Amino acid sequence: MIRRPFRSAVLWLVVVLVLGSAYFGPKQTQRHLLPALQTLAPWILPSSAQTVHTVLRKLSHLTEYAVLALLWARAFRSGSRVGLRTASWAALAVCLSCAIVDEVHQTQAPGRHGSVRDVALDSLGAVVMLIVVRARPQIAESGDAQEDAPRGLQTVRLDEGA
Repeated sequence: MIRRPFRSAVLWLVVVLVLGSAYFGPKQTQRHLLPALQTLAPWILPSSAQTVHTVLRKLSHLTEYAVLALLWARAFRSGSRVGLRTASWAALAVCLSCAIVDEVHQTQAPGRHGSVRDVALDSLGAVVMLIVVRARPQIAESGDAQEDAPRGLQTVRLDEGA
């Protein structure tokens, strides 16, 4: 059984790897995204729509791996067993490993191709998030610590103690 703090990280890792499969290749996402772009922006030229599609696909690499890095940093930090620096390096190692495995897998998947450039983009997303986490350590704290805090709004009486 996967320990609770690692469940979200492992689940997102699976999502990232599924998004790297043949089901989410450029032709498959293009089939849905280009008509949506033409509906939202009917004035856009087909070549421009294709460029937007490519940019959105590349931004998804950054976003997927930024989230992955955050979730793994939180998982490694859970229970404060390791310091933030160690957790960040471990999260980066997981992200880099995942990026390499994903791109190698894509060389075998129909309609996909692996790319060193995509590994670099994935790593950039992870590194940027880990820089943010190191600058704001509270981001790396898991939600477990907040579960003990009361939920909802509490009434504060200003006339007490006066």
